[in-house]
Amino acid sequence: MGTGFGGLTKRPRKTDREAHVWQLDPLESVRQFSLKENPDAITLSLDGRELVVVTMTSVRTYSLESGQPVAEHVNLPPNAVLGAAMTEDGGSVRVICQPRILDVQLKNGTVTELVAFTKPQGVYFYASLSHGAKFAVAQGNAGIEHFDLDSTTQSRLVAGLGFIRPVVTRDGGLVAAPYLNGNGVWDTSTGKPLVKYADAPPAQLVLSADDRRLLGWSLSTANLKLWEMTTR
Repeated sequence: MGTGFGGLTKRPRKTDREAHVWQLDPLESVRQFSLKENPDAITLSLDGRELVVVTMTSVRTYSLESGQPVAEHVNLPPNAVLGAAMTEDGGSVRVICQPRILDVQLKNGTVTELVAFTKPQGVYFYASLSHGAKFAVAQGNAGIEHFDLDSTTQSRLVAGLGFIRPVVTRDGGLVAAPYLNGNGVWDTSTGKPLVKYADAPPAQLVLSADDRRLLGWSLSTANLKLWEMTTR
């Protein structure tokens, strides 16, 4: 540590440059390792062996076993990162950013722009990708937007504000999102709600890998809530 003005101690700046790996049964920490960058988003490879770390300007892959980088550092155009997910074949990571959605090939570093957001819906507050990264959802001033990344088509799902952190199923057929009075699930083919779960205050949501369960939590409470996901 150094000394600052007036003899005050100047502490080093805190970072998030550390990854912790936990096993679930029994629940215990098995290892931890340092990262070379401060992550804006992280995602696991489909086999669970590698950690992909995304920042505003880069993508890097680490081995969960050794904690060492296993792929070349990939540079990105500067972006405000909202989320990331691996593709089904494990060959690339898709990154949803403030102005665009990118596909990053992990072996050769090729970066492809899949979608460029257009005004007036071009600024999104929250966004996420499905497991397998074929679909994305984003929340902005106009409501929840739904993106099919294979065909790069976009559609309005739910109009209006009041929704936060939407999530989308692997097949793109259902979207779940917290709103002012609870959580809801919408059918993307009709745009109509299928079910609403009472939950106050609003929760953040995560879908299980098989899309059968919906996990919710809130920063204002210590409770986790688990629902069986509805079907069409």
